[in-house]
Formats: sequence, structure tokens, C-alpha cells
Amino acid sequence: MNTYANKLSDITIVLPNKRAGLFLRQHFSKLIDKPVWLPEIIGTEELVEQLSEAEIIDNVTQLFELYAIYKDTVTTPETFDEFSKWGQILLHDFNEIDRYLVPAPSLFKHINEARAIEVWNLGEGEITEFQQQYLNFWKQMGELYDRYIRHLKANHLVYQGLAYRIVAEELKANPEQFIKEKITSDKLIFIGFNALNKAEEVLITELKKQNKCEVIFDADEYYMDDDIQESGMFLRRFRKKEVFQPFNRISDKFKSEKKQINIYGVPQNIGQAKYLATLVNEIDAEKDFSDTAVVLADENLLVPVLQSIPEAVKNINVTMGYPLRNTSLNNFFEIYFTTLVNAERFGTNNRLTYHYKDLLKLFQLPFSHILFKKDNCNAIRQQIIRHNWVFINKEKLAWINEKSGFSLVETCTIPFILKQCLVFIEQGKQYYIKGKEDENSLNVELEYLFQYAKLFNQIIALMDKYPFLDNIKGFYSLYHQLLSSHNIDLYGEPLKGMQVLGMLETRNIDFKNIILLSANEGVLPAGKTFNSFIPFDIKMAYELPTHIEKDAVYAYHFYRLVQNAENINIIYNTETSEFGSGEQSRYITQIENELSKFGNISITKKLITYPPIHKKQEDQTIIKTLGIIDRIKERFINGISPTALIAYITCPLDFYYKYVLGVREADEVEENIEHSSFGSYVHESLEKLYQPFVGKNIAENDLKEMLKLVPDTVMAVFSQYYNNKELKTGKNLLTLNVARNYISTFIKNEIAMVKDDSQVLFIKSLEKELKASIVVDGVEVNLKGIADRMDICNNQLRIIDYKTGEVNASDLRIKHIDELQGAKKSKSFQLLMYALMYTKNNPDDHMLLSSGIISFRKLSNGFMPFEMDKNTTIDSDLLNDFENLLTDTVRKILDPSQPFTHDPEARWCEFCN
Repeated sequence: MNTYANKLSDITIVLPNKRAGLFLRQHFSKLIDKPVWLPEIIGTEELVEQLSEAEIIDNVTQLFELYAIYKDTVTTPETFDEFSKWGQILLHDFNEIDRYLVPAPSLFKHINEARAIEVWNLGEGEITEFQQQYLNFWKQMGELYDRYIRHLKANHLVYQGLAYRIVAEELKANPEQFIKEKITSDKLIFIGFNALNKAEEVLITELKKQNKCEVIFDADEYYMDDDIQESGMFLRRFRKKEVFQPFNRISDKFKSEKKQINIYGVPQNIGQAKYLATLVNEIDAEKDFSDTAVVLADENLLVPVLQSIPEAVKNINVTMGYPLRNTSLNNFFEIYFTTLVNAERFGTNNRLTYHYKDLLKLFQLPFSHILFKKDNCNAIRQQIIRHNWVFINKEKLAWINEKSGFSLVETCTIPFILKQCLVFIEQGKQYYIKGKEDENSLNVELEYLFQYAKLFNQIIALMDKYPFLDNIKGFYSLYHQLLSSHNIDLYGEPLKGMQVLGMLETRNIDFKNIILLSANEGVLPAGKTFNSFIPFDIKMAYELPTHIEKDAVYAYHFYRLVQNAENINIIYNTETSEFGSGEQSRYITQIENELSKFGNISITKKLITYPPIHKKQEDQTIIKTLGIIDRIKERFINGISPTALIAYITCPLDFYYKYVLGVREADEVEENIEHSSFGSYVHESLEKLYQPFVGKNIAENDLKEMLKLVPDTVMAVFSQYYNNKELKTGKNLLTLNVARNYISTFIKNEIAMVKDDSQVLFIKSLEKELKASIVVDGVEVNLKGIADRMDICNNQLRIIDYKTGEVNASDLRIKHIDELQGAKKSKSFQLLMYALMYTKNNPDDHMLLSSGIISFRKLSNGFMPFEMDKNTTIDSDLLNDFENLLTDTVRKILDPSQPFTHDPEARWCEFCN
């Protein structure tokens, strides 16, 4: 300041980033006492763009331009969607090659030779076709680079690395002319740089030779004098070079200034954000927290951090912006595009077929309720679930569109999708303008919509200029690339209040109080990444940056932040999971082992633990009020099934939820045939096959003809619930064949039984509804149930219940009637209740009666009858005893003194739990 006090306007200050310029201007304002013209303060990237005199294009435009060259270079080019997966990596390598002024022909020659050695078959003949394609891929990289550079220069376009190369090469070729034509300032002062790329180093070197620049570094003796301390790696190299002399601005703050460093291990990312509030409350707020920075090593913590900052902090400035992908609106577009991508995958002949899971997700979103009305969305979801729609097209799709006013089409173009998205945004805009009273909420929602409108209009512009995308998947990939670069600016006073920054944004900025979150290994530093086609050893040979240099950059930012602060709070996540090791950053370990030796630095470390929450299963008790008893009586009048009574015997609380309150498990679409549905389909198939013989004797020939009808009959039943495509592959096909096999085996067993002339099989009824009434203490109880089949075999009436699950004969045997009061004999309870209902309705029928089960898992056992004390015949004495037991069960259900509680012997169902 003193050196250039009278000619500040004649110099240009170059900083690593723009943000530091705001704080520098603030410091200038404190030093001047009269009106002056401040120097121009710019970032290094802005300087290079000015000097290159070319337009720097963004990453997506670079990708499209490269693809245009790629299509003309390669004989059989990949689609844009496939190309984009590796094209971005190639662009990153091109950018590094140019920023570090690497001789491209030599580099690509060495890469090709290295790849050729990989596939070299010593003494084994020619390489395979696949290996040749592999080599061709690497050979085309050099040609792509050359053609791409020529194409961009011809159109006066550059990417950042190319701009650096142009400036460095032009300056080095003719320094005097370059400076005369392009640099208007008397002097450029580079401040606060650490890692310079080769082009920046050439720029500074040539300018210093012409006495047109100065360089001011920010360093500390602690890491400058330690040859193995990675944070000083670059600065130690520069100190050895003559061009950077005198290198005399090295402080000694680590050894001379007092510092309090607190290290906290906190479980979970959310735990770190919540603990932030505790640390903020301990900071002196005299300066309105303007001397305090919250630094996020993991920028995904932004939202929980903002939610955790105490209300005492009145002013917060967020420098990184709010990612558009984190907005609630992104959830809608993400699911909408995923729905289309999957529909394209499931479809055939360029026609879309939508999957039920995608549509169920789409129509339950809050923004969908705004666009298509909540009642319509719920009706659509119920229709899909009730009718078991798995794959949806044609008539099903037309019904959904008519109901919602949506435009889910079978043939879809990308321009149509973009037009549809803009329609959604306009509809959302009108809704929020008309219906919102909260002005802050209105502004937020409208900002989201505005940003998405910008995004989709950008895609439309790209599509017009680069018509490469021909499928929805490629469009979805492009959308994600653009979305990742869109942030919503969070407006605030940049020089007032607490600052919330990312790690790289702290460059050249000093704070008294630092709170650093997510200081975990793998986050700070990020560690090894392999987003490059250039082998590590070749990078080393050409002095291109590797993960070693990138880690050194982060190390410098970390230690420079600590060296200028007084109170440093460092938090790391102690939780071990598949996404993180729970290991503290190596920088924390270095601090603990090295800085603890300095008497001026005090270091404390704490592990913050939260008491574990042990969810104890609490016993629930429902007292029977008069209202509940009235509801039970109403249920009894409407009819009570064996299943309901068995539910009470098994768990009274389960009975209360299901049969008093009427709570049911949520219905779901069965993409694969579930066990319950499978049983229903088998029952229905048997009913169709045996229906022509109701009221008749069925003979061997009848059953043999029936056996031939099994495949088509079963297919017809299953096709009512699933389309042919769903039944031709996978688990559904296996289930279909199992059903056919079950029924065929069942009929074959019946054929074997009727072969004996003495065995006459008479089909009395199928799916017969049984009803009967009993009166308990003046309360009428209507019993109801459905018998799958009743027949007469060997002069005995059999009431048969089909079970597709496994049933053992022992489940149907009891020695005393009281055994039916427990859940283990529930099947016996059901069979006796069927027999009781039949007998009450047919008091004059004196035929021998038995009731039993045919288990399709154990068809070899045939008909398994209920058996009491080795007697399979159900007589009137047994039924009287059962009716008394039934009456006692009803009394317990109606007894106000017996509340509904969970039976400790029963499993916890989702309602009792």
C-alpha cells in the first residue's frame, strides 16, 4: 500500500479467486483517508480470459463441440449418451495438458506406447480384435485433441486450459509486444498464490523479467522449513527459483501466536451440524460473528448447517450457493425423467411402456398434487394398485391422462419433454402466485421455478445448436450434467456476519474463529481419484498434477486457515459406514503430534457421544368403552369369520386393530405374484375346472378330460391380473408353472381315488358361503365363512379347505376341546366352525361329517381330516362342546373388564408394534 500509495489506479491485483477481492477492498477502505481510485482487483482466470481475447465456453458446450469433432473423426462413433460418459474425462485431460504446457504429440505418443505394451503378446501371435479396438481408442485421442483445438481456434472459442496455453505461448514468444498490446496496468501484483500451473508460472516469469509484476506469497516457517510437510510443497519449490526472489514474506505465526485448537469427534453428519450450534454459542458475538467462518469440507452439509446455526446469529453469508439439485422441485423432475427413461427401457418398437413403481412415486409428490390435483393423483394410485397394473400403456395410459390432464405419451421426443417441463413450471408459477400468502415461501418457490426455467431453456438452446440427442437416456444424462453446475445464489452481505464457505473459498481470507466440519480422511483431503486417461507414471514424467499435488493444495489451504486464526474448532465424523471410514483427517493427526509441541498452542480433543435410544416394546392396552363394545356388536351382526375369531385367540390387540378399527395393511401392486394371491388364483382355477360337475358324480374320464384343460384354465385365471409379457419370464413364469403342477397333481390324485369302483365322488358345492347364528347373553352373533369344496366320498360328507401353504396332519389333531383356545390349533378351530355352520343350516342331514384340509404342499397326504382323540367323524356332542367354547370366546370379546392387549406368545404385528 505504501509503495503504490500515489498510483493505486495504475496497478492490477491478481488473486486466486474473486471472493478474496471483496475483503481486500474492505481492508483498503480502512487504510485510506481520502478519495482515491482503487486498483483493479481480478481473479487469475478472469485475467487469462482477458489476455486470450477469446470466449471461454462452459463444460457442456465443450462436450458438444468435442462430440461434433469425434463424429467426424471416428468411423463408427458411439451415441452422445455413451460418449458423454468418457468425454468429460477426456476434456479434463485436455485442460490439464494445456494448463501445464505439455507437448501434446509427445505425450500421446507415450500413452499409445504404454497401452501397446499392455496388450503385447510376446511370441503368441497377433493381438485380438478387441485388443486392436482398445489400441485404436488410445490412438484417436491425439487426433481428437489436434482437431478439437483447431476447430475451437477457428471459431474464436477456448476452454480454460487452452486460454492459459495461448497466453503463455504468446507472451513467451514476444514479451515486449504482448505487454504493449494487452497489459494496460503499470504493474500486476499476484497475491496469495500457492500451486501455480506451468502456464501461470510462465506468465509470472515473463512479466517479472519485464519488471511488470510482483508476487506476494502467504506462508509460515512451520511448513516451509519442513521438507516432508505437504502443505509447503509448492512454495518450497518456488523459493528455490530465482524469478520468485526475494522470497521474504514468511511469517512465524504457528510458533509465536496463541491458538486454541479444539478437536471434536461427533457421530454422523447431522450430529456434526447439530453440534455446530454449541460451538457458535461459545463464540463472543461482539463483532456480530463477522470474524467467524464455518468451513464445510463436505459441501453437502450446507442445508443441515444452515438449519443448525442459532438464531442469535443475525447475519449469515453463504458463498457457495444452494445447489439446484437439493431443491424440493428437483425431486419432481428427477422422478419424471426417471419414469420416462424406464418407460423407454421397458418399451418396444420406439413406444414407451411405463412401470407402476415410477408412476406411484410420481403421483404422490407434492408438486404433482399441485399440477394434477391431489384427488386425481390418489385416484390414479388406487386404480393402479387395485387392478394390479404393472406395465402401463395404451388404454391404461389413456385413462390416467384423462383423469389427471397429464400427457404421458407412448411416443416421446426430447423437444416435447422440454416443452412439457416449461408447461409444468408455468402451472406451478400460477399456483404459487394465486394461492400463497406467505411471501417468503412464495419467493423461494418462484426462485426454484425460475432457475429450472433457465435450465430447460439452456437445454433447448443446446439442442437447437447440437442436434445429437436421440433418446431419453441421453437427454437425462445431459440434464444431470447441467444440473450439477446450477446453484441458487443465496444473497447476503458478503462482509457482514458469519461466513459459510467451502474449503477452496477460504483462499487468502483470514478469520479469528474457525469451525471446520467433516475433517475426515477421504474428505479432507479427498484422496486418490482416477478421473484421467493419462497413466500415473506418464503424469509424473510430464509434471502433470496427480493426487499427490491435489492433496498438497488442500493441505496448504487447511494450514493457512489455521495459521491466521486464534480459535479453531475442528469436527470430524466418528461414524463408520459403507460411505465413510470414520477416520479423522491426517491433518488432525499431524496437529496432534506436531503443533502440540509449541507452547503457544493449546490443543484439546473430545469425543462427543449421544446416549443410544433403546426402543423398548411397550405393552399397549385398549380399554373397552361403550363405543368399542357397540362397534363389536355391530361387527357381530354383520358377520364374523373364523379368521377374525382366530385373530382374537392369537392376539386380542391384533383383533382390535383389524376387526374393530378396520385398520388394514397398505395395498400394493404385486409385480411378482405373492403367496396370498397365488392361493387365490389356485382356488379360482379349481373352481372353474370343477364347476360343471357341481351336483353330479364325477368319474375317471371326467377327471382325465379336466386334466387336459388345466394349462389353459390356469393361464386364463392368471391373465386376469397380469399381462402375457409379465407371465412369460422370471418369477411369475415359475409361479404359473407351479400352479399348473399343483392342480394337475391334485386331479391325478382324484383320478387314482375314483378308479376304485367302490369310491364314488359327488361334488356337492364349490366356494359355498356358510352362515349361522348364535346368541350370547342376548347378543346376536352371525357366523360366516366360505367352504372351498363340499363333497360326498365313501358315504361321508367332507367339508374341504384348500391350503397352498404347508399344513401338517398334526395341526389338525387334538385330544381335548380346550386345545382350541390357543393359536397353535387355529386350523382345527376353522374346520370345526365350518362344520358347526353347516350343521345348523342342515339339521336333518344325518350323513357322517368330516372337515379337513388338502395341502398343495403335501398332496401325497390327500385329504387330512380334523381328528379328536383319533376320531375323524364330527358328531353333535363335539359340535356342542365347540359351540360352548365359541360362546366363551365371544363373551371374552364383549367383557368390558378384559381389555385388548398383546398376547406375549404372539409375534408383534405392524399394528401392535
